[in-house]
Amino acid sequence: MLNSLQDTPLTTLYNAAEQGNCEAQYQLGLKYLNGDGVPHSLVQAAQWFHSAAELGQVDAQYQLGLRYERGEGVPQNSQQAWQWLMTAAEGGQPGALRKVEENRQERYRNSIQLIKQWMNEDDGYDERVWPQIRRELQKNTWGYSEDEKEEALSEISP
Repeated sequence: MLNSLQDTPLTTLYNAAEQGNCEAQYQLGLKYLNGDGVPHSLVQAAQWFHSAAELGQVDAQYQLGLRYERGEGVPQNSQQAWQWLMTAAEGGQPGALRKVEENRQERYRNSIQLIKQWMNEDDGYDERVWPQIRRELQKNTWGYSEDEKEEALSEISP
């Protein structure tokens, strides 16, 4: 996304960022991420992305989600990654929207594979196991709304 602060001098960016300008904070995060005019620092990048993300800057939310996913500048934490990616997706950030959709499709495929495996066991499937499988599927659908979970599970209940 093209940003009006992209070519702003570094001292001006720092001043604006320190005054709470989330666009300046995001641009500083990018500079540290890429080593553009500043020393490359994933920690500094993540800190600036976090500041901007907290203020609602969706590109920073996406970048912060990626940093948590990869453990770059912050401890790897898939739950934090997912939270920030979902927040960015809700704000319409294109990369986050793609990533969230890909993740949902993968979890859906994994869940269906689990059910097919269970139903194709040589000795037949035991319906008493369904509650356990249902619990596992709910774990694999973190990030879905409760309505989405119920709808998906009702489609595959034995």
